[in-house]
Amino acid sequence: MSKVAFPFLTLSDSLVECDGFLIGEPGHPMNKAEEFLQAWDYSRKLGASVTIGFDYDSACKALGFEPGDAALKLIFKMGTGKGAMPRRWETLTDRVVSASEDLPVTLTADLQSHTLSGSIRLRVEIVLASRPKVVSELSPKHPGSRLWAKEHVILIEDGGDSRFPVELVSFSESFNGEVESGALWYLQWISEDVDVDFSGAVRVYVNSDQEKFSERFVEGDDLTIHVLMFDVISQMIEAVIATERFDDLLPECEEGSVGKQVLYWLENAFPGRSLTEVRRLRTDNPARFRAAILASAQPGVFA
Repeated sequence: MSKVAFPFLTLSDSLVECDGFLIGEPGHPMNKAEEFLQAWDYSRKLGASVTIGFDYDSACKALGFEPGDAALKLIFKMGTGKGAMPRRWETLTDRVVSASEDLPVTLTADLQSHTLSGSIRLRVEIVLASRPKVVSELSPKHPGSRLWAKEHVILIEDGGDSRFPVELVSFSESFNGEVESGALWYLQWISEDVDVDFSGAVRVYVNSDQEKFSERFVEGDDLTIHVLMFDVISQMIEAVIATERFDDLLPECEEGSVGKQVLYWLENAFPGRSLTEVRRLRTDNPARFRAAILASAQPGVFA
């Protein structure tokens, strides 16, 4: 059970039937998604599916709605990239279901292998599709409010090296008497060379002394990861774009390097903009600059 306290009623795992994700070659029987994807390459054809089922009247009751007075949307998403947060998300398919719908529903989509790197993060969500006519005080009211989600990460290529380098440490011991001792997290990285291996040059330390925060991070709480990744991405982007000598180096950086990761983040936050334009935005409108990074740093859709 999730320990995240949403400001409205949601669906518990006991109300939703989902045995997990399947992955394999389109047109052939698929296998249960495991921790690693074997025999993968950029030209391999891949497909994925997930089956969702629930009793509609029970779901409406749990959300404080009248029976049948709700339209819900099932969203099947995929993220890819190295690290705890995918460098990009895309909606593979979605479907609005109502009381008249035959459940369970299977969502199936093809994956573009040439766009994948590091990991595949499959995610299915149930969100509110439209505002019901009758709601309780604690009912979700806004279309898009996330009511339930399930996620599975599949590592590809180099396995464990694709994980974002994060460690839980006691800051009272590691930073005894220093100003960092009370911080929630600390980013340690080498900014002088953007072509170095990301996993070797970057490390995020989460303060285990901050028990509530570290517990939420370990559990994969979306909002906690969102805030942490926003800070990490902001620090690294600002350090890189502050140095004009990186303009020509970033596009040449290899997959898995610091520069390549920063370039992914820049493209996500500021699509179609040059480094010169991003620098100008940071100077002229820092609030909008940071808001763009904050929006791009989310690991999923927040209700």
